[in-house]
Amino acid sequence: MANLLLSVCLSATTDISYQDRYDELFSGTKIYDLNLPTHNSYHVINFDFSAVSTGNLNKLLTSFFVAVADGIRDFKRRYKDFVFDYSDIDKTDAATVMSDCKRMFLSKGTA
Repeated sequence: MANLLLSVCLSATTDISYQDRYDELFSGTKIYDLNLPTHNSYHVINFDFSAVSTGNLNKLLTSFFVAVADGIRDFKRRYKDFVFDYSDIDKTDAATVMSDCKRMFLSKGTA
């Protein structure tokens, strides 16, 4: 539970998509008083690998791809200007999806 809380707090202090809620979430806290110049200045992608199945190789590859795709889908939801279509990519090739996603992000100059 502490890991989840730490993860949420870290994301809320660094993720640009929380920029409008920074005062609401952290006013009256030490992190707010520090007024770090880098707060809410990063694009953050979250992956949840807890549901990756290890039953067999096919399940592992498929469920890993789903976890990566879910993270990218959430990223696209939070950052509307990011366009990335991975619908025609091999559903067992998560490494290529992540690599292509990174390349698209960097080519937009938003990093």
